[in-house]
This record gives sequence, C-alpha cells and structure tokens, in this order.
Amino acid sequence: MKTAYIFLLTFFITFISCHKENPGHPPDPPVPLTGKLKDMTVRNLPSPAYHFEYNDFGGFSAASIYSGLVSYNIRYDGKKILRMESIVNKDTLQYQYYNGDLTVIRINDRNGVTYRRCLITAAASGKLEEVEWQLREGNIGYAIERIYQFSYAPNGNLMEMVTHMYAVGSQQDATYIDKFDNYDDKPNADGFSLLHPFQLEHLILLPEFTLQSNNPRHEVRTGDGVNYEVNYTYSYDAAGRPVQKTGDVLWKSGPENGKHFETLSTFSYY
Repeated sequence: MKTAYIFLLTFFITFISCHKENPGHPPDPPVPLTGKLKDMTVRNLPSPAYHFEYNDFGGFSAASIYSGLVSYNIRYDGKKILRMESIVNKDTLQYQYYNGDLTVIRINDRNGVTYRRCLITAAASGKLEEVEWQLREGNIGYAIERIYQFSYAPNGNLMEMVTHMYAVGSQQDATYIDKFDNYDDKPNADGFSLLHPFQLEHLILLPEFTLQSNNPRHEVRTGDGVNYEVNYTYSYDAAGRPVQKTGDVLWKSGPENGKHFETLSTFSYY
C-alpha cells in the first residue's frame, strides 16, 4: 500500500511539473517586419506624410500623418482592428463587423458622439466595392457626404475610382472619375492613400482590402472640377519595392490647362 501511495504521489508531481513546463500550444512566432512600409513622404507635405508601426502578427499598431500632426494607437480584437484612437483630439474610429466582415467605421468625439461614419461594401469576390461617408446633421440623422465606387481589372488592380460628392453644408454636388492603367509587376506601397484624399480628415486603414497590388504608371482624372493626366515613373530597391515615385502631371482644364508640374513620393521600409 505504501509503495502504491509513493508511486501515485510521484506520478502526480511529475504530471504537474510537465503541465507547468508545457502550458499548451506555444504562441505563434512574431511575423518578420522586413518589407513593411515604414515612412511615405510626399512633396509639399510635412514629412513623413505617413508613418506606420506594426505588432507581432504584422498588423498596424500605430500610425501617424503629417510629421506626427495626427497620431493613432490601433487596438485589435484578435487580428481585426477594433478601433483607432487619435492621440491629439481624442477622437475614436470604431470598427464594426457583421459575420466577421467590416461594415461600418464610426468616428466618435471624446464624448462618444458619432459625428461621421463610413459604410463599407465588399463585392462577392472580396474586393472593396463602395465606401460611403455620412455626416451627422444635428438630431435628424445622417446625410450622405460622398461615395467612392471601385472597379477592377482582371488582374485585381484598381481600374476606376468614381467619387460622388453631395451637397452637404458648403460642399457642392460633383462627380469625378480616376482611371488607372499600365501597371508594373512590382508590389504597391501607397494604394491605402487613395482612401485619404482630404488632408484634414482622419486616416482610415482597411487591411482586409487591396486596391492596388502593383503600381499604376498612368492615371487620368475626368469629370467635374479640374481634369488632368499623370504619367508615373518608379525607382525600386533590390527587392523590387518602390522607393521613389515621380509623377508628370498635365492639366487638361482650368486656368493651368496645358501646363505640367511634377509630384514626388518616397518610401522606406522596415
């Protein structure tokens, strides 16, 4: 009996020790950040125009725009963005999902009041199809501020982006179309910025969607307002990533019709 008791005690201690040393499935190793975009600079904007930091699984952990003028801490629920917290004005961009798919981003002020919201629509293919921005109007609800609609080439790259502006406040109705073509075969670094065309607005990040896998070498703007055409050239690093993007812009209407000017963006990586 004593021998059996000693055996059971020894077994129990060994089991507990092994359990402590092997607490379960080990955590996933950190994702290497090599190749992740660090900084993007844009001529005539505070530098860097965009800066990103990442967490262990490769998702955004922090972001800032315009040399840190606006900065965000980014919180997750699992591997999905839960909210982006603006450090400066204390706004919160609250991400909401339905059946695992992102459907709404609410921009709340420091008191938790939603003053703008962004409705996300994806196509059956999983590509981003439409982004609708709405502006709160007092206590009567929300008014549509603008809608972006996206269509893609067979290779998955953005082919056309249609912007509908609605008469809200001092904003006038307008529609314009951006067409992209002549893509290279190198990885894109700045497609996310198409969702941030207005400098004074919050940055939204949609890592679930890829607008441009590669880099367009030609863009044409038509519709209301000033029209233009851009021919882009790129310089790449040894890994094929763009490190410089130069745009030769030709105005096609307005007071500068027929004139050229140059744009310049540069990129650095972790």
